[in-house]
Amino acid sequence: MGKLKKGLICLFLLLLYPFCGGCGGHEHDYPAAVVNGQTITKQQLDHFIRVLCLHQPADLLLDTGQEQERRAIEAEFLRILIDMELMRQAVEKAGLTVNEELVKRETDLLLAELIAVQYGGSRDLFDRRLKHLELTEGDLSILPRYELQRQLLFDHIAASLTESDLRAFVEENPEIFKKAADLQVCRLTFSEEELARRVLAQFKKGRAFGELVGELQRENPDLEAGPPEWISASDPFLDEGVKNLLFNLAPGEKGAVVEGESCFHLYLILDSRPASSLDYEAVKEEAALMKQCMMYEDYYYRLWSEGDIEILMH
Repeated sequence: MGKLKKGLICLFLLLLYPFCGGCGGHEHDYPAAVVNGQTITKQQLDHFIRVLCLHQPADLLLDTGQEQERRAIEAEFLRILIDMELMRQAVEKAGLTVNEELVKRETDLLLAELIAVQYGGSRDLFDRRLKHLELTEGDLSILPRYELQRQLLFDHIAASLTESDLRAFVEENPEIFKKAADLQVCRLTFSEEELARRVLAQFKKGRAFGELVGELQRENPDLEAGPPEWISASDPFLDEGVKNLLFNLAPGEKGAVVEGESCFHLYLILDSRPASSLDYEAVKEEAALMKQCMMYEDYYYRLWSEGDIEILMH
Protein backbone atom coordinates (compact mmCIF):
# COMPACT_ATOMS: atom_id res chain seq x y z
CA MET A 1 0.00 0.00 0.00
CA GLY A 2 2.91 2.33 0.62
CA LYS A 3 3.82 2.43 -3.07
CA LEU A 4 0.26 3.24 -4.04
CA LYS A 5 0.11 5.99 -1.49
CA LYS A 6 3.40 7.51 -2.67
CA GLY A 7 2.25 7.28 -6.26
CA LEU A 8 -0.93 9.18 -5.44
CA ILE A 9 0.95 11.85 -3.52
CA CYS A 10 3.37 12.36 -6.42
CA LEU A 11 0.40 12.82 -8.75
CA PHE A 12 -1.23 15.30 -6.37
CA LEU A 13 1.97 17.33 -6.07
CA LEU A 14 2.28 17.66 -9.82
CA LEU A 15 -1.18 19.20 -9.86
CA LEU A 16 -0.70 21.38 -6.79
CA TYR A 17 1.64 24.05 -8.13
CA PRO A 18 -1.02 26.60 -9.14
CA PHE A 19 -2.40 26.57 -5.58
CA CYS A 20 -0.81 28.44 -2.73
CA GLY A 21 -2.16 31.88 -1.97
CA GLY A 22 -5.72 30.60 -2.11
CA CYS A 23 -5.16 27.51 0.01
CA GLY A 24 -6.24 29.10 3.24
CA GLY A 25 -9.22 31.03 1.94
CA HIS A 26 -12.92 30.21 2.22
CA GLU A 27 -15.55 30.90 -0.42
CA HIS A 28 -19.31 30.84 -0.18
CA ASP A 29 -20.25 27.17 -0.14
CA TYR A 30 -22.22 25.48 -2.91
CA PRO A 31 -22.59 21.94 -4.31
CA ALA A 32 -19.67 20.89 -6.52
CA ALA A 33 -20.90 17.38 -7.38
CA VAL A 34 -23.51 14.82 -6.40
CA VAL A 35 -22.51 11.15 -6.20
CA ASN A 36 -25.40 8.70 -5.89
CA GLY A 37 -27.34 11.30 -3.94
CA GLN A 38 -24.41 12.36 -1.73
CA THR A 39 -23.32 15.99 -2.18
CA ILE A 40 -19.68 17.07 -2.37
CA THR A 41 -19.44 20.79 -1.61
CA LYS A 42 -17.00 23.42 -2.80
CA GLN A 43 -15.79 23.83 0.78
CA GLN A 44 -14.98 20.11 0.92
CA LEU A 45 -12.99 20.50 -2.28
CA ASP A 46 -11.14 23.53 -0.89
CA HIS A 47 -10.41 21.62 2.32
CA PHE A 48 -9.01 18.69 0.31
CA ILE A 49 -6.75 21.05 -1.64
CA ARG A 50 -5.48 22.61 1.59
CA VAL A 51 -4.64 19.14 2.92
CA LEU A 52 -2.62 18.44 -0.22
CA CYS A 53 -0.90 21.81 0.17
CA LEU A 54 0.68 20.37 3.32
CA HIS A 55 2.80 18.20 1.05
CA GLN A 56 4.75 21.23 -0.19
CA PRO A 57 6.32 24.07 1.84
CA ALA A 58 4.87 27.45 0.96
CA ASP A 59 7.95 28.74 -0.90
CA LEU A 60 7.78 25.81 -3.34
CA LEU A 61 4.20 26.45 -4.40
CA LEU A 62 3.51 28.87 -7.22
CA ASP A 63 0.42 31.01 -7.56
CA THR A 64 0.06 31.50 -11.31
CA GLY A 65 -3.03 33.63 -11.01
CA GLN A 66 -4.37 31.94 -14.16
CA GLU A 67 -8.03 31.33 -13.44
CA GLN A 68 -8.53 28.92 -16.34
CA GLU A 69 -5.67 26.72 -15.15
CA ARG A 70 -6.92 26.81 -11.57
CA ARG A 71 -10.37 25.68 -12.63
CA ALA A 72 -8.97 22.86 -14.75
CA ILE A 73 -6.91 21.55 -11.85
CA GLU A 74 -9.80 21.98 -9.42
CA ALA A 75 -11.79 19.74 -11.76
CA GLU A 76 -9.06 17.08 -11.50
CA PHE A 77 -9.13 17.23 -7.70
CA LEU A 78 -12.92 17.10 -7.73
CA ARG A 79 -12.70 13.88 -9.73
CA ILE A 80 -10.46 12.42 -7.01
CA LEU A 81 -13.00 13.43 -4.35
CA ILE A 82 -15.73 11.76 -6.40
CA ASP A 83 -13.59 8.63 -6.54
CA MET A 84 -13.13 8.76 -2.77
CA GLU A 85 -16.89 9.05 -2.28
CA LEU A 86 -17.52 6.12 -4.63
CA MET A 87 -15.02 4.06 -2.63
CA ARG A 88 -16.62 5.04 0.68
CA GLN A 89 -20.06 4.07 -0.58
CA ALA A 90 -18.82 0.78 -2.04
CA VAL A 91 -17.12 -0.18 1.23
CA GLU A 92 -20.29 0.62 3.15
CA LYS A 93 -22.49 -1.30 0.70
CA ALA A 94 -20.22 -4.36 0.98
CA GLY A 95 -20.55 -4.26 4.76
CA LEU A 96 -16.83 -3.64 5.21
CA THR A 97 -15.20 -1.51 7.90
CA VAL A 98 -11.86 0.26 7.76
CA ASN A 99 -9.58 -0.60 10.68
CA GLU A 100 -9.14 2.71 12.52
CA GLU A 101 -5.89 1.52 14.10
CA LEU A 102 -4.47 0.99 10.61
CA VAL A 103 -5.68 4.45 9.59
CA LYS A 104 -3.85 5.97 12.56
CA ARG A 105 -0.69 3.95 11.92
CA GLU A 106 -0.56 4.89 8.24
CA THR A 107 -1.32 8.53 9.07
CA ASP A 108 1.51 8.61 11.63
CA LEU A 109 3.90 7.13 9.05
CA LEU A 110 2.80 9.70 6.47
CA LEU A 111 3.23 12.52 8.99
CA ALA A 112 6.75 11.41 9.93
CA GLU A 113 7.76 11.09 6.28
CA LEU A 114 6.22 14.45 5.42
CA ILE A 115 8.07 16.30 8.19
CA ALA A 116 11.36 14.59 7.35
CA VAL A 117 11.19 15.08 3.58
CA GLN A 118 9.26 18.30 3.01
CA TYR A 119 9.97 20.23 6.22
CA GLY A 120 13.61 19.34 6.84
CA GLY A 121 12.73 17.44 10.01
CA SER A 122 11.23 20.54 11.63
CA ARG A 123 7.99 19.82 13.46
CA ASP A 124 7.69 23.54 14.25
CA LEU A 125 7.78 24.45 10.56
CA PHE A 126 5.12 21.85 9.82
CA ASP A 127 2.90 23.10 12.68
CA ARG A 128 3.13 26.67 11.40
CA ARG A 129 2.16 25.50 7.92
CA LEU A 130 -0.73 23.53 9.45
CA LYS A 131 -1.97 26.64 11.25
CA HIS A 132 -1.60 28.78 8.11
CA LEU A 133 -3.78 26.34 6.17
CA GLU A 134 -6.32 26.18 9.03
CA LEU A 135 -6.00 22.40 9.32
CA THR A 136 -5.47 19.84 12.06
CA GLU A 137 -3.03 16.95 12.11
CA GLY A 138 -5.97 14.56 11.81
CA ASP A 139 -6.84 15.96 8.39
CA LEU A 140 -3.87 14.04 6.97
CA SER A 141 -5.79 10.79 7.39
CA ILE A 142 -7.82 11.36 4.22
CA LEU A 143 -5.22 9.71 1.97
CA PRO A 144 -4.44 6.67 4.17
CA ARG A 145 -8.17 6.07 4.68
CA TYR A 146 -8.75 6.20 0.93
CA GLU A 147 -5.98 3.68 0.27
CA LEU A 148 -7.22 1.34 2.99
CA GLN A 149 -10.71 1.48 1.49
CA ARG A 150 -9.29 0.59 -1.92
CA GLN A 151 -7.38 -2.33 -0.40
CA LEU A 152 -10.48 -3.52 1.45
CA LEU A 153 -12.47 -3.57 -1.76
CA PHE A 154 -9.72 -5.34 -3.67
CA ASP A 155 -9.45 -8.05 -0.99
CA HIS A 156 -13.24 -8.40 -0.89
CA ILE A 157 -13.49 -8.86 -4.66
CA ALA A 158 -10.41 -11.09 -4.82
CA ALA A 159 -11.94 -13.44 -2.24
CA SER A 160 -14.83 -14.17 -4.61
CA LEU A 161 -12.54 -15.87 -7.15
CA THR A 162 -13.33 -19.60 -7.15
CA GLU A 163 -11.02 -22.46 -8.03
CA SER A 164 -13.14 -23.38 -11.05
CA ASP A 165 -13.09 -19.79 -12.33
CA LEU A 166 -9.32 -19.67 -11.91
CA ARG A 167 -8.82 -22.94 -13.80
CA ALA A 168 -11.04 -21.67 -16.61
CA PHE A 169 -9.03 -18.43 -16.76
CA VAL A 170 -5.75 -20.34 -17.02
CA GLU A 171 -7.14 -22.64 -19.72
CA GLU A 172 -8.31 -19.62 -21.72
CA ASN A 173 -4.84 -18.04 -21.43
CA PRO A 174 -2.31 -20.79 -22.26
CA GLU A 175 0.54 -18.27 -22.45
CA ILE A 176 0.46 -18.22 -18.64
CA PHE A 177 2.02 -21.69 -18.69
CA LYS A 178 5.01 -20.50 -20.70
CA LYS A 179 8.13 -19.56 -18.73
CA ALA A 180 10.46 -17.34 -20.75
CA ALA A 181 14.19 -17.95 -20.86
CA ASP A 182 16.33 -16.24 -18.20
CA LEU A 183 19.95 -15.13 -18.17
CA GLN A 184 22.12 -14.22 -15.20
CA VAL A 185 24.31 -11.36 -16.35
CA CYS A 186 26.79 -8.83 -15.03
CA ARG A 187 27.20 -5.50 -16.78
CA LEU A 188 30.59 -3.79 -16.93
CA THR A 189 31.01 -0.32 -18.43
CA PHE A 190 34.15 0.73 -20.32
CA SER A 191 35.23 3.90 -22.07
CA GLU A 192 37.02 1.91 -24.81
CA GLU A 193 35.43 -0.79 -26.96
CA GLU A 194 38.76 -2.61 -27.44
CA LEU A 195 39.18 -3.13 -23.69
CA ALA A 196 35.61 -4.41 -23.35
CA ARG A 197 36.19 -6.97 -26.11
CA ARG A 198 39.51 -8.10 -24.58
CA VAL A 199 37.76 -8.76 -21.28
CA LEU A 200 35.01 -10.69 -23.07
CA ALA A 201 37.64 -12.79 -24.86
CA GLN A 202 39.29 -13.67 -21.52
CA PHE A 203 35.93 -14.66 -20.05
CA LYS A 204 35.16 -16.88 -23.06
CA LYS A 205 38.49 -18.65 -22.56
CA GLY A 206 37.40 -19.71 -19.08
CA ARG A 207 38.73 -16.94 -16.83
CA ALA A 208 36.83 -17.05 -13.53
CA PHE A 209 34.30 -14.22 -13.24
CA GLY A 210 35.26 -13.12 -9.71
CA GLU A 211 38.97 -13.19 -10.47
CA LEU A 212 38.48 -11.27 -13.72
CA VAL A 213 36.33 -8.52 -12.22
CA GLY A 214 38.56 -8.22 -9.16
CA GLU A 215 41.62 -7.66 -11.34
CA LEU A 216 39.77 -5.12 -13.49
CA GLN A 217 38.66 -3.15 -10.44
CA ARG A 218 42.19 -3.06 -9.04
CA GLU A 219 43.52 -1.75 -12.34
CA ASN A 220 40.56 0.58 -12.91
CA PRO A 221 39.14 1.85 -9.58
CA ASP A 222 36.45 3.81 -11.44
CA LEU A 223 35.18 0.75 -13.33
CA GLU A 224 31.39 0.52 -13.24
CA ALA A 225 30.49 -3.07 -12.42
CA GLY A 226 26.89 -3.94 -11.65
CA PRO A 227 26.00 -6.93 -9.47
CA PRO A 228 25.00 -10.22 -11.13
CA GLU A 229 21.27 -10.23 -11.83
CA TRP A 230 18.71 -12.38 -13.58
CA ILE A 231 16.97 -10.93 -16.63
CA SER A 232 14.03 -12.43 -18.51
CA ALA A 233 13.25 -12.57 -22.21
CA SER A 234 9.70 -11.54 -21.27
CA ASP A 235 10.75 -8.42 -19.32
CA PRO A 236 8.91 -5.47 -20.96
CA PHE A 237 11.24 -2.95 -19.30
CA LEU A 238 14.49 -4.42 -20.64
CA ASP A 239 15.96 -2.53 -23.59
CA GLU A 240 14.74 -4.34 -26.72
CA GLY A 241 18.12 -4.08 -28.46
CA VAL A 242 19.95 -5.58 -25.49
CA LYS A 243 17.26 -8.25 -25.03
CA ASN A 244 17.34 -9.36 -28.67
CA LEU A 245 21.14 -9.46 -28.70
CA LEU A 246 21.63 -11.43 -25.48
CA PHE A 247 18.83 -13.95 -25.96
CA ASN A 248 19.81 -14.72 -29.55
CA LEU A 249 23.53 -15.33 -29.11
CA ALA A 250 25.01 -18.37 -30.82
CA PRO A 251 25.61 -21.46 -28.65
CA GLY A 252 28.82 -21.10 -26.69
CA GLU A 253 28.79 -17.31 -26.65
CA LYS A 254 29.24 -15.94 -23.13
CA GLY A 255 28.43 -12.28 -23.53
CA ALA A 256 28.24 -9.25 -25.81
CA VAL A 257 29.42 -5.66 -26.09
CA VAL A 258 26.77 -2.97 -26.57
CA GLU A 259 27.62 0.61 -27.49
CA GLY A 260 26.09 3.21 -25.20
CA GLU A 261 26.35 6.99 -25.00
CA SER A 262 30.09 7.71 -24.95
CA CYS A 263 30.76 4.26 -23.42
CA PHE A 264 30.58 0.52 -24.05
CA HIS A 265 28.62 -1.95 -21.94
CA LEU A 266 29.90 -5.49 -21.61
CA TYR A 267 27.29 -8.06 -20.62
CA LEU A 268 28.85 -11.25 -19.25
CA ILE A 269 26.53 -14.25 -19.10
CA LEU A 270 27.10 -16.20 -15.88
CA ASP A 271 24.21 -18.67 -16.03
CA SER A 272 21.04 -19.40 -17.97
CA ARG A 273 17.64 -21.04 -17.65
CA PRO A 274 15.90 -22.20 -20.84
CA ALA A 275 12.29 -21.45 -21.70
CA SER A 276 9.90 -24.03 -20.29
CA SER A 277 6.26 -24.93 -19.80
CA LEU A 278 4.81 -24.86 -16.28
CA ASP A 279 2.00 -26.84 -14.71
CA TYR A 280 -1.13 -25.40 -13.12
CA GLU A 281 0.20 -25.44 -9.56
CA ALA A 282 3.29 -23.48 -10.63
CA VAL A 283 1.26 -20.68 -12.23
CA LYS A 284 -1.72 -20.75 -9.87
CA GLU A 285 -0.63 -17.91 -7.57
CA GLU A 286 0.43 -15.55 -10.36
CA ALA A 287 -2.65 -16.35 -12.44
CA ALA A 288 -4.92 -15.72 -9.44
CA LEU A 289 -3.44 -12.25 -8.93
CA MET A 290 -3.86 -11.45 -12.63
CA LYS A 291 -7.50 -12.53 -12.57
CA GLN A 292 -8.21 -10.71 -9.30
CA CYS A 293 -6.75 -7.48 -10.72
CA MET A 294 -8.97 -7.84 -13.78
CA MET A 295 -12.00 -8.42 -11.56
CA TYR A 296 -11.18 -5.31 -9.52
CA GLU A 297 -10.65 -3.18 -12.64
CA ASP A 298 -14.02 -4.28 -13.98
CA TYR A 299 -15.67 -3.52 -10.64
CA TYR A 300 -14.00 -0.10 -10.46
CA TYR A 301 -15.11 0.74 -14.01
CA ARG A 302 -18.70 -0.13 -13.11
CA LEU A 303 -18.58 2.13 -10.04
CA TRP A 304 -18.10 5.05 -12.41
CA SER A 305 -20.17 3.89 -15.39
CA GLU A 306 -23.20 2.79 -13.37
CA GLY A 307 -23.00 5.48 -10.69
CA ASP A 308 -25.34 8.48 -10.68
CA ILE A 309 -22.68 11.20 -10.84
CA GLU A 310 -23.50 14.85 -11.50
CA ILE A 311 -20.74 17.46 -11.67
CA LEU A 312 -22.14 20.89 -10.87
CA MET A 313 -18.96 22.95 -10.70
CA HIS A 314 -17.77 24.40 -14.00
